[in-house]
Amino acid sequence: MNNTTIINSFNPLHCANRLKAVGVPDKHAEEYAEILTETIEGNLATKTALKTELKLLEQRLVIKLGGLIAGVTVLIIGVLGLLIQLHH
Repeated sequence: MNNTTIINSFNPLHCANRLKAVGVPDKHAEEYAEILTETIEGNLATKTALKTELKLLEQRLVIKLGGLIAGVTVLIIGVLGLLIQLHH
């Protein structure tokens, strides 16, 4: 479900009417519905956006792990070289 689907499933007029039905003054009910609409539009992420962000995080993690593995490999080679020199 993307943002458009979520927003389309939220009906601000229906929300305002429900608030009015339980005694909320018209102006307040309409403002609450508008605030909810703005909040939904501004804060929900689509599945596509989340998948894209997850893919970017995965790529960054692979790069960092690759750097870590390379660093540890160089360290091990250096220690082995030192041990070989000390042994002779």
